[in-house]
Amino acid sequence: ESQRSHWNLLVLQMRGDIPSERTEHLDAVINGAQAGDFEPWQGAMAMHYAHRSGLGGREKSPTEAGKWLVEAARFGDSNALVLAAKALRGEEDPLLQGVDVGGVNRTLALSFLRQAAREGRASAMFMAAEDDRESGNCTRAFHAFAHLGTTRHPMVYSLYAHARRAHRLRDVEGAGLRLLLLAEAGSWTAAREAAELLGTLDGGWPCGGWRRCSLALRLRLGRSLDDADQLAAAGAALRADSGSTVSERSKAGGLLRAAAAKGSARGLWESSVWELCELGGNHTAAAEMLGRLWSGQGLRHDHHSAVHKITAVAGFLLTLTPEILRPTMCGFAENHWQSDFGNQGVLMQVIAGVISLVLLWLTWRAFRGRR
Repeated sequence: ESQRSHWNLLVLQMRGDIPSERTEHLDAVINGAQAGDFEPWQGAMAMHYAHRSGLGGREKSPTEAGKWLVEAARFGDSNALVLAAKALRGEEDPLLQGVDVGGVNRTLALSFLRQAAREGRASAMFMAAEDDRESGNCTRAFHAFAHLGTTRHPMVYSLYAHARRAHRLRDVEGAGLRLLLLAEAGSWTAAREAAELLGTLDGGWPCGGWRRCSLALRLRLGRSLDDADQLAAAGAALRADSGSTVSERSKAGGLLRAAAAKGSARGLWESSVWELCELGGNHTAAAEMLGRLWSGQGLRHDHHSAVHKITAVAGFLLTLTPEILRPTMCGFAENHWQSDFGNQGVLMQVIAGVISLVLLWLTWRAFRGRR
């Protein structure tokens, strides 16, 4: 706790929020870093400040201050990454007075900015995007600016608040329209939420229907973010849509197989259902995918649970369902599957329904045999 206090107070001192003549916090961090009580980047930033200010018995040296600032950036301190990048770009900053990093080096500066951007620093993301724009890498710049706009702009927070309020007041279409607007502005979070919400609605004028809006969003998410679960959801929605043409149902099979190949658990389930329920489906392929779902082999993120085994059992029982009864069970599996993959209650209903129908069929066969 004492170490944390020393560091926090030193940060305030470096920023000029407390008097700079005090050296106890600076000395504590420098000595503690040498003893291994502080992180290397903390020790480097303390040395940078000591040489920038001439405190702690260190010589006031712009060269040494710049060297230790770059060293702290190499250790990964996000503040040092941004400051060092500014210095290497030749930009001015009050915290860079008395600091010399050895001249302009835009390549190293961009590397530092990208590292800081990955750690969530908005200023670094903006500066890196500006570099991309000036160098002609417009696609990368656009995505960065879109991300900043949809995660940092106050209007975005207002629209999210309006969407939540509309949903709370049961104006689901109003919530969906606001989320659609945010999705078109580039928010992947809003796109996911809108896809889930609009997929539950009937009718609607945009996109040819709310569910078609949901489908378009899922396809965008799946292809742009390589999200196999969204591809699986898109394929399932396209197959379940009563207005789907034969070619669209065939396209659904391709989406589901692609999701299964990428290791999506839902993709394996939906693809196996497609193979079992569509005309000309490959029952052998369905059994192979259900086997993967049971074993967990090749699942994305190495995520496997009892729910996947329950799902596989439901699929295996579907393969045993007599042909005459299979359309009924296929319709049940298609229409009652929840968007949040792994709803055990629904899966148990599928299993219970399959078992009930199989027993009914066996009873009917036995009765006919006695006649």
